[in-house]
Amino acid sequence: MEQAIEPDLYETPIKRCLSQHFTLLCGESKDRGADKCFAVLVRIFEEEESRSVKIGFIDMPIVNVGTGANLYLALDKILRYFSFK
Repeated sequence: MEQAIEPDLYETPIKRCLSQHFTLLCGESKDRGADKCFAVLVRIFEEEESRSVKIGFIDMPIVNVGTGANLYLALDKILRYFSFK
C-alpha cells in the first residue's frame, strides 16, 4: 500500500520547512524481521507565530537492512523527493 496517508498530514509540515528552521527526527523499528520501518519526522521552529515547536510526519519507508548506509539512502531519497535543500 502506498500513499495511504492523508496528503495534508505531510504536505503542511514540508511547506513550513521550506521557509522556517527545522530538524529531522529519525527512528528505526527494532523488529526482528527483515523489513524495518524507518520513521522520519520533522521538528519545526515557529518563529513568527507563537515561538513554539511543532512536529510533523514526513514519511515511513521500509528499509530491508538497517545499516547506516541503507538508512542514509532512504533519508536521501525522501529529502530529494520533497526538494529539501
